[in-house]
Amino acid sequence: MRFGRCSVRVEGFLCGVGLALSACQTAGWAPPGPQPNAVLPAPGPPEQERGVAMRSVVLGRADSGRPVHLGVGDRLTVELSESPTTGYAWSVVAPAEGLSLLSDEFLAPDAAPGTVGRGGRRRLVYQAVRPVPEAQLLMVLMRPWEGVDAAVDRFSVPVRIDP
Repeated sequence: MRFGRCSVRVEGFLCGVGLALSACQTAGWAPPGPQPNAVLPAPGPPEQERGVAMRSVVLGRADSGRPVHLGVGDRLTVELSESPTTGYAWSVVAPAEGLSLLSDEFLAPDAAPGTVGRGGRRRLVYQAVRPVPEAQLLMVLMRPWEGVDAAVDRFSVPVRIDP
C-alpha cells in the first residue's frame, strides 16, 4: 500500500502484530478486562466479607409466616416456585425495611433446548443493612395486569434485624 511518499506492507505488519500478541499470551500476558472463556475465581462466601461473621438464611414456601431474626450484614434468600409463562410471577408488595435487595433472578430448570412453558424458581437475595426491630416482607404470586387483589398466593415473613 502506498500513502503519499510512505510505503507500508500491511500483510507483513499484521503478521508481526499477530506474532507479538501470540508471544505475549504464551508468556501469560493478557490485555486488561474480561477475557472470553476466562475462568474467574469463585467469590468467597459472604462470611468472609469485611472480616465479620455473617449468616445466610434461606427460606422457601413452607417458611411463610415464620419469624426471621437477622443481624446487620446477614443475607436472606427467598426461593419460590414460579411459572412466568402463565403470566404469574412473584412480586414484592412490601419490602422489609432494613433489607437491601442484592439480586432477583428466575432460575429455569434444565430442559431440552426449545422447551417452553416450564416453571422454575424465583430467587431473591437480600442483605440486612441496618437494625430494625420489626418489619414485614410480603410477596404475592400474581399476574401484573390483574393487580394485587387477584393474587393467587402470598408469602409473608416478619423480619427483625439486630445490630
